[in-house]
Amino acid sequence: MAQKFQWMSDLLDKDSRIMGVYLALICLRFLKRYDNFSESPSGKELISLWRNHYDWYFRSGAEAKEAIEAGEAFIDRLFKHENVVKSESRNFILDLIEHEFYNKFASAFRKYLRLDVIIPEFRPIIHKFLQNVASGLYKRPEESSICGSHIANLH
Repeated sequence: MAQKFQWMSDLLDKDSRIMGVYLALICLRFLKRYDNFSESPSGKELISLWRNHYDWYFRSGAEAKEAIEAGEAFIDRLFKHENVVKSESRNFILDLIEHEFYNKFASAFRKYLRLDVIIPEFRPIIHKFLQNVASGLYKRPEESSICGSHIANLH
């Protein structure tokens, strides 16, 4: 693990916590109403605004709680350890974090992707759509991270 991001190493020990961090990272990176802050925001406050994203992925209350706590801690630590109140510097750091831990994030994301909620007859259509999303067909370069993530990754 890179020394630069040691402040988050304990948040990446379980899939639920990894997913909680990844959801916070994606929300911070792509939800445009969070472009610039005048001061460091509270992780608890931001995660409460994004609660629906967490609820969508987690069925277990215990896993959701772990994910939410990890997301809150990630945001608090990000603003404590990095100079990221402005979106440009924050997006750069978030892209570096995503790149550094991409395999962990992707693995956890796959675990919590809830394919069972998709109506069976729509699965081929959604499969094709997700392939197009993964290939970058629907995104603009300014709206994607260096790893290719964008807001459509949330759900």
